[in-house]
This record gives sequence, structure tokens and C-alpha cells, in this order.
Amino acid sequence: MPRNARFLATKVRNVLAQLPYLPRALALVWTAARGWVIAWVCLLIVQGVLPVVTVYLTRALVDSLVAALGTARAWENIGPTLILVALMAGVILLTQVLRSATAWIRTAQSDLVHDCISSLIHGKSIAVDLAFYDEAFTEFDGMVRTQPRPWWAESPRLAFVRPTAQSGTTEGESQPGD
Repeated sequence: MPRNARFLATKVRNVLAQLPYLPRALALVWTAARGWVIAWVCLLIVQGVLPVVTVYLTRALVDSLVAALGTARAWENIGPTLILVALMAGVILLTQVLRSATAWIRTAQSDLVHDCISSLIHGKSIAVDLAFYDEAFTEFDGMVRTQPRPWWAESPRLAFVRPTAQSGTTEGESQPGD
């Protein structure tokens, strides 16, 4: 078996091994950040539609430019073209704003899920009366994971879901820069 095929087979096996945990992970995210999940899904749908709108606007803009420049009085016929240029600029601006909003929502989701997991771990530790979870952490302590992450750290827990869901809304098209 070629090396790339072995590598791909290993990756597929690893993904399939993690698949049974996906419903629990999604349920955890839904429990921790229900409102943000709804906002995130709505943004993903809109972001999935925007590339299609961009393609249609580009086609209309090119057709309008060709029609305007093909006439003798090009400057008098440029009005509809300017409207299309403004619409194109608006769609591009909206794409960037939604990308920033999505990043902000992902950060909020990540923090809420992290807090929920920490709360669950601490709840279990209290239930089994393990006081060492509340003591000072050393650098070798395995429970450091329950401590808050820095504000710039992104949660890798569901980072793979957003690009997959977003590209699925445009039937396989992906946005550059994601």
C-alpha cells in the first residue's frame, strides 16, 4: 500500500473512532451555549449563501459594464453599473463583518463550553469528595486543563465543525481565507 494511502487510511480510522463521541460533544455545546449555537448556525447559512450572491453580482456587473461601454454614451449609461458596484461592495463588506462576528461567536461558545466542562469536573470532584481539585495547582498537575485559558486561546473541540458546515451550505464551495 502506498505511503499516502496508508496515511489516509489511518486518518479515516482515527476520525471514525472519534465519531461515536460527536453526539455527546454536540449535546454539551448545545447545553452550554444554546443561543450562541443558534446564532452561529444562522451566520453559517448566511456565509454559505454570500459566495453565490457574489458570483451572481459579478456576472451582472460584468454584463452591465459590457453593455455600458458598448454604447456611444457610456457615461450616461453607467448608473445601473454603479448600483451593481455598490451592491458588490456591500456584499464584500458584509462577508468580512460576518466573518468577524463568527469568530467572536466561536470565542464566546468556546468560553461557555470550557466553563461548562470545568463546572462538570468540579461538580464530580465535589460529589466524590476529592479536595485536591481545589488546592493550588502545580505545574505537573493533570487538572490544569480545568483552569481558564488565556483569552487568545481558541478551543479545538469543535473547530472542525464550522468549515464543514459552512462549505456544506454552498454545496462544496469554500470561502478563501478560512
